[in-house]
Amino acid sequence: LENFIQMNIKTEMAHIQQNVVQNQTAAILEIGTNLLSQTAEQTRKLTNVETQVLNQTSRIEIQLLENSLSTNKLERQLLVQTSEIHKLQDQN
Repeated sequence: LENFIQMNIKTEMAHIQQNVVQNQTAAILEIGTNLLSQTAEQTRKLTNVETQVLNQTSRIEIQLLENSLSTNKLERQLLVQTSEIHKLQDQN
């Protein structure tokens, strides 16, 4: 009877240990899955922010180029006007 009880206890302990390992494994897998989901979400958010920054940077670059063109045009007009003023001064 004692041997029977000891065998049953050993068997039950083995089952309990196996269940504990399975439960811990399941919990770890769930934690890992949650972490992966959170990482994917954060990556998506960062990608969106990066896209917004790139778009804003492109818009600013375009504005700078437009401003540069306007500045060049104004400088040319100023040179033309200065030249005309000199011609008028020479005529006087």
